Amino acid sequence: MSSEKRCSIIIINYNTFELTSKCIASIYRHEQALDYQIILLDNNSSECDPKEFKKRYKDIVLIEAQQNLGFSKGVNRALKEVKTPFFLLLNSDAVLKNNAISIALKEFEESEDLAVVSVGIENQDQELQKQANRFAHIARRLFELSRMHKLFSNRFRAQMLMGIYFDHKVRIEPDYVWGTFMLMRRDLIAQLANKKLDDDYFMYFEDVQWCKDFKDMGYKIVYQPKGRVMHLDGKSSTSEHKMKLLEKSKTIFLKKNYGYLHQWALKLSGY
Repeated sequence: MSSEKRCSIIIINYNTFELTSKCIASIYRHEQALDYQIILLDNNSSECDPKEFKKRYKDIVLIEAQQNLGFSKGVNRALKEVKTPFFLLLNSDAVLKNNAISIALKEFEESEDLAVVSVGIENQDQELQKQANRFAHIARRLFELSRMHKLFSNRFRAQMLMGIYFDHKVRIEPDYVWGTFMLMRRDLIAQLANKKLDDDYFMYFEDVQWCKDFKDMGYKIVYQPKGRVMHLDGKSSTSEHKMKLLEKSKTIFLKKNYGYLHQWALKLSGY
């Protein structure tokens, strides 16, 4: 690899040594032609000494947090080490199945108005997870709950309602994608409030917020399924803990982005 890297890959580790190791190994295996660096932030794990990562992967940048910063604050801490034009947020429980990073980077070569690119995310049964979506809106929720959406095509549903109706086998420009794999332009960080990614979220919904911030700035979000990643969803947190964090983060997101009546209506609709 050359001394001038093109992309920094940020991975947040918290007590998932073997999963994270598999994630890093998949990058080495599939991205041999790409100039990159891996920045691994360990969130004060107790599972083992984080320095074990350096023994396995000597060229990574290891940051040892003195407390569990959560995902958002951990990413912003890692961003201080990023000097490359692009950076990728990659979940510790994700494994590259092809040169997905290079495929995602190609999207930026073809358009100047992109902020975020994601790729096809598969579960362990090799089914594509429906991660490209639309922002919540009460009109969409009511139309869906009325069951009237069944009268229209999936294409109309995807454009006008929720992104779960998107055809995830083709390139899409949704409102947001999951933080499992998010490739972003570093120069756009300076345009955000406080010149950093919003880190009021400990975990979950931060990816939705970041996409919304970029969309509000006039940039596009792209999903490109030619790149493929396997996501061992849920392996880095327990279901009960995950649900509590999801609800807390959802509340934060609604308060930040919707008026009181809209918040109340969305919650009443079951969002």
